Amino acid sequence: SPATEQKNKSKKTMNNSHGNTCSKEDRPLAFYKNAVDEIDFSDLESAIEKIDNLISESPKNSYLYAQRGGMNFHRKKYFSAINDLTKALIYGGNKIRVNVLMHRAMAKEMRGDVLGALGDYLVLLKICPNEEVLINAALISDYLKRPDWAEVYYREALQINTQNQIAIYGLQLHTDPDLERDTKK
Repeated sequence: SPATEQKNKSKKTMNNSHGNTCSKEDRPLAFYKNAVDEIDFSDLESAIEKIDNLISESPKNSYLYAQRGGMNFHRKKYFSAINDLTKALIYGGNKIRVNVLMHRAMAKEMRGDVLGALGDYLVLLKICPNEEVLINAALISDYLKRPDWAEVYYREALQINTQNQIAIYGLQLHTDPDLERDTKK
């Protein structure tokens, strides 16, 4: 009967909107965000396991890789964090790019890969130049003994915030080398 057909159509639409009849690859991002929101992060090992299961269902879901990468970063598992965050960049769009690149740069820095971190910061400067990225690029440039680069980044940070104490001090070190010796005493 037409009434039965209409009920069946409604059921199909309802099932599709909740992801029950969709393939796992077709589930909307909201499904995965809700699944992640339900995870208890007080037990990181268990949380990682749950996200691993979600990733096995949706192996190209950038959101899940970004979440697991963030957890690995907080667990100080920087190599795993870098791998996950790189996958998030590969599979994701520009929406997550800035946050993911920032975390990946910090993870590289923590692993001692300062050139890799600087590379990520330089990409960030092209996408979204901001004070924090400029200061990090300046500090790494100083570490790499590239004062010419560092000065440029410190000056650009001061254009954004004239009160940035790190940039002010960094420039002072470059213009007054005796200042650095005085601080080491």
